[in-house]
Order: sequence, then C-alpha cells, then structure tokens
Amino acid sequence: MTKHLRRAMLVSAVALTWCLGATSATADEWNRETILTIDQPMVVPGATLAPGTYTFVLGNENTSRDLVYIFSGEHGQRSFITSAKVMRMQRDNDKRDLSLVAAFNAEGSTPLMKGWFYPGASDGFQFVYPKAQRETIARAETVEIAVTQRG
Repeated sequence: MTKHLRRAMLVSAVALTWCLGATSATADEWNRETILTIDQPMVVPGATLAPGTYTFVLGNENTSRDLVYIFSGEHGQRSFITSAKVMRMQRDNDKRDLSLVAAFNAEGSTPLMKGWFYPGASDGFQFVYPKAQRETIARAETVEIAVTQRG
C-alpha cells in the first residue's frame, strides 16, 4: 500500500509542478494547429522534445487526418521535427479546455506525451506508439494536464 501511495504522490507532485511551470498554448480550429510550450522533456513517437515551444498541425483533412506534423517554434520561425500517426480519443470528463495527456512511468524517466485535447472539443488526438512503448504507457500513470491558453 505504501508503494502505491508513494507513487501516486510522486505523480501528483510532478503533475502539479508541471501545471505551475511555463506550459502554455494556442490553437487554430481548421487544422487543429496547437502551439505548446513545455518546460521539461517529453517523448513523442520518433523524437524526444526538449523544453521549448512546439507546433502540432494535423494533416490535410481530405487525406491524412491521422497524421500530425510536429515543428519546433511557432509560425514563421518553425523547423520540422517529426510526423506521427494519431487516432481519436475521447475525454472521460466534461472538460472542454486545452489539455495535454502525459504518461509518467518511473521516477526520473522522461514522460511520454500520450496526446492532447483541442480546446472546446470533447475528443482529442492520441499518438500511436510502437508496441513496447504502448505497453509502457499501459503500465504508467496517465495524467490529463490543463494547459493555459495564450493569445
């Protein structure tokens, strides 16, 4: 019991610290462009994002809505980082704010970004990870973190 309580407290402390950090975001309705600023490293399929500002853009709505392009920076000052397959996921609450879903595995390990919810929507986008990372996420503590919208 103590082990589970300690883990829950650790995850809560990490989530609270993260929420109070410099995380902020903006979003665009058409392509669900979302600009996130993270204050700690995060793993996404194909890359580990260092602390900084990133832009997530869904692919063309007629051909590839299951693909997200990730760029460092925002608007005219961005560089391509990676693309990743995504699938829709549903919220298990009535919130409609912009939020990030992260999976925290072991103390000291880099959290995995599971996905994000676009503001005003009940559904979001979940990254499709390789099997080994999916198993890690299944065992990890998953936390939905509200992100401050800027702009």
